[in-house]
Amino acid sequence: MNIVLELHPGNRGRALERLRECGYKTDRELVEFLERTGGMRKRVQFLYSPGMLREHRKLGKED
Repeated sequence: MNIVLELHPGNRGRALERLRECGYKTDRELVEFLERTGGMRKRVQFLYSPGMLREHRKLGKED
């Protein structure tokens, strides 16, 4: 995650493209990955789309 953020600071499209190339295809998979790597921190908050925010809330309800 840190490498993706260093290579594409503030560029949501490119960062998500790189993460999808790593195998995270759905919003839920991306949200689960982001949660494992630190959650909704200011540094990664720009990556969350509205659909991903819904998945984030669902994960919070499941815990």
